[in-house]
Amino acid sequence: MFRSFCLTIRPRDGIKDNLVSKITSWLKKQQYAVAVLEMENEARHLHAQIWSDNERHKNDITKQMKRFCEALVEDWDNAQTKVLRGGVKIAYSDWYLEYLLDNDNKEYNDRVLVNNPPDKTERFYPTEEEQTKVKEVANSIDPRFTKLEHDYFDWCETINCEYEIDMKSIARFLNWSMFEERTIKVIIQPRDRYALCQSLYLYITKSKDVYNFIPKTNEEKKLDKNFQNLFDSLKEQNIQL
Repeated sequence: MFRSFCLTIRPRDGIKDNLVSKITSWLKKQQYAVAVLEMENEARHLHAQIWSDNERHKNDITKQMKRFCEALVEDWDNAQTKVLRGGVKIAYSDWYLEYLLDNDNKEYNDRVLVNNPPDKTERFYPTEEEQTKVKEVANSIDPRFTKLEHDYFDWCETINCEYEIDMKSIARFLNWSMFEERTIKVIIQPRDRYALCQSLYLYITKSKDVYNFIPKTNEEKKLDKNFQNLFDSLKEQNIQL
């Protein structure tokens, strides 16, 4: 989650006054915001940057803008939704200075809709470490599991975790994320929750076990059980292998 976002609202036929009014009203309710209009007619569009002390998901901002557009743009469709999603971005710097206010297209006062930036913006932007994590997730073959891996280690630091990386600690993290903090979608079926827990454990530990992909024979299962029984017995006697 992040505390500053850049917005570009660009309907196919240009942004009309009713949508401008609705979004401007919403922007004025934000803790801090800057917004401007650009161009005319079909090319007319809105740019904004918002800041908040409270962290938010990018999707939450996108969904809010989508609701406004669906209600006020007559021919709103999936193609315009795709453009809208691309126009909502995490802010890493003072985009409003470089792209909004210091721009020849905004020379007239009526083009500046909102002009209420924070005095000091640095605290709203991700640190270099956070930016690296975002880039790793974006460039990952599996963004979902890369994000969960980052979140797991962040969770461990937050609670001064002394757990080993095992299925139980992964399960604690997923339970916290899904049902306590509600930062990931709920998985209804128990078997699917277990599969997520097991897969995340294998991902984080970079498992090299070939039996993740092929079943064990009955003889191999028997040997595993005997070894586990021996291990548990030695552990009870405080004997280290």
